[in-house]
Amino acid sequence: MVSEEEISNVAKLMKIDLEDHSSHIKRVQKMLEYFDILDRENVESEEITVQETDLDKLRDDKYFHR
Repeated sequence: MVSEEEISNVAKLMKIDLEDHSSHIKRVQKMLEYFDILDRENVESEEITVQETDLDKLRDDKYFHR
């Protein structure tokens, strides 16, 4: 279980100002549970695949102000 103190410490390290740490505990706990699921899966025998894309085939980034 993730404590409010741990959330506070991580927020300080990330330089994020969180007024109410308790509201983030459930969200962080869900993330950690998901990582636990990934850790339990046996993927050591899986081959790592990488899809390379040439940079000239990507679209230009555009900023839209709302």
